[in-house]
Amino acid sequence: MDNPFRQIMELFDLPGTEAGADEADERVGQTADQSKRLAQESMGAGQYQAAVEHFKRAVAQGADDDGTRMDLAGAMEAADMLPEAFYQYRKAKKSVDSGELTVALAALYRRYGRLRDAAAELEAAAKQKPEDAYLQFKLAETLRTNGFRKAALEAVQGAIAAAPDDAFYHYWAADLAYEVGMYEQAAKSAQAAIELSPGDDHVLALAGLALWGAGKRPEALRAVRLASDLDTSKAVYHGLLERLLRLAGHTEEADLELGKAAEMDRYDNDLLDRMLRPLETA
Repeated sequence: MDNPFRQIMELFDLPGTEAGADEADERVGQTADQSKRLAQESMGAGQYQAAVEHFKRAVAQGADDDGTRMDLAGAMEAADMLPEAFYQYRKAKKSVDSGELTVALAALYRRYGRLRDAAAELEAAAKQKPEDAYLQFKLAETLRTNGFRKAALEAVQGAIAAAPDDAFYHYWAADLAYEVGMYEQAAKSAQAAIELSPGDDHVLALAGLALWGAGKRPEALRAVRLASDLDTSKAVYHGLLERLLRLAGHTEEADLELGKAAEMDRYDNDLLDRMLRPLETA
């Protein structure tokens, strides 16, 4: 397949489309290290087919480190050589015990539409490496994508156990718990994220939604107000406050927020609908 960057340049007649400007890389590495360096340069320049050829040459020249075959597979995937990339990932996996490789292989399964295989690959690796927080998280993410949201909620606890000081994993768990209507759990996870990252307005807004779902309306309104105070440029928080205040029967305060929410654009309105959808569904 032609290099997509070249196609774009030719389509819009951008500089560099003159004859021979994007021809295949003619350089040849004399050693495995030189070939790997040329391959990395080609990847950086978006010349994926050239990178594949350089990585292949590095392997043929005796590059025996496990990372080279993984890099070759990554270059093949970037070049849309998916069957070849899959073969190289599987071959590397026989000798490489790497969470990064498992994640890459699972991502390729997902590109093929084989979501169950992706989840199975990650689940097997996650059991062997409970200390790998990112691997645990990718399992949870894949399960969520497949529609197994409660299983994903269980899986993300593995990431939290492996990296308890990472606010993102607590936030992700709170977001998912809120999505499935487990508001008390969502509020607890959001609180853990806030303790680790107290100045994050996204976490505070999510905490407010979870608290509202849990029936703690004064606390919910306070959390959303704090989120708005942290980032005064986000009109969506005023829109959220207006909706919640009106539901709580605070009409005058809601009207004040409605005026501030007038700057909301189409994206903000869509975001607000998505933020409130779990509560409306419940």
